[in-house]
This record gives sequence, structure tokens and C-alpha cells, in this order.
Amino acid sequence: MKKLWIWLITFVAYPSWAGMSMFGVDLGHPLPNFPACKYSGSTLTSTGLCTFEKSKYADGSFRYSVRMSNPPSYIVGENGQFAVETTKDGSVGMIIFHTLGKLKHKEVLATLKEKFGQPTRSQQLPSYSDRMDSSLRMAWNMKDVVVDYGIVDVDVGSVRVDTAKYRKEASESEAQNQKDKAKKAAQARASEVKM
Repeated sequence: MKKLWIWLITFVAYPSWAGMSMFGVDLGHPLPNFPACKYSGSTLTSTGLCTFEKSKYADGSFRYSVRMSNPPSYIVGENGQFAVETTKDGSVGMIIFHTLGKLKHKEVLATLKEKFGQPTRSQQLPSYSDRMDSSLRMAWNMKDVVVDYGIVDVDVGSVRVDTAKYRKEASESEAQNQKDKAKKAAQARASEVKM
């Protein structure tokens, strides 16, 4: 009976994305303290993952720009660059990276299917590029994680992985920003009327 109870506690305690990661960064967990990137001239000499930029948002969350020494061939950017944003409590809420679009579509799709299973939505859209007939959008909508993958050109695509907590905080932050803008606009109109 004790083993069953422990199993139930473990099952309930972790959301469906527990253990999901991209490039060794675990969703929903605190971001590890990666070292600052080191260079020799313009060549990255750091091994593994390193950060080269950190920004703090007004709500207390952070955005980190991360590089890796051995990036997958489908990532665009110098030294496998990708971004990580945290939730207010410091857990990893979003990972985004750019891909080589249609050129590396099979590799990207295989990686995403391996991590997240079959996509729940896929659609071909008109392309705005004269180099492609259509663009592609795919999504994996799970209880606690949403993955968006899109190809907009032969060599341009992106993958964004968000936790539900991150999306909720982002939505609440945007709603508060809209309220603040409306309040400032009303105050400006009121002060104009007084003049």
C-alpha cells in the first residue's frame, strides 16, 4: 500500500511536461546557472550551454540568450543560439529557437515528434515567399505545454515551447499593460479637458 501511495503522490505532484526539455533545459524547473559565454576572438570557447545576455522584465521574470557548443544542424544563429524566458518564480516557461526552415524540416520534425509525440494540428498556409509554394504550421497542444513550429521560407522557421503557467502569466501581463495604457490615455484626456 505504501508503494501505491508514493506512486500516486509522484503522479499528482508533477505536471504532464515533467521531464520535458530542449537542449538540456528543463521546462518548469529553475534555469540552471549556466556560465557566461567565453570567446577567443569571435569563436565560442565555452563547452555545453552558456549565457551571453540576460534581461529582466518588470514583472520579475527573465529572458536569457543561450548558446551551445555543439548545436543541432537545424538551428540558425551563431553557436546554436536560443532564448529562454522564465516565469515570475524563476522556472523555465518558454524556449524559442530559429530553424533552417524547409531545408532542415525533417530533422526538426523528427526531434519534436520524439520529444512531444505526434502534432495535434498541422496546416499548410499560403507562402509569402517567392521561394516556396506554401508555409507550414504545426502545433502540439498538451495539458501543460504548447509547442508551435512554423516554416515561413526555405531557410526560415521557428520553434516555440511554452508551459501553461508561462502563457497564463504572459496573458495576464498583457491584460495589465492594456489596462495601464487605457488609464494613461484617460488621464491625458482628462488633463486636456481641464486646460
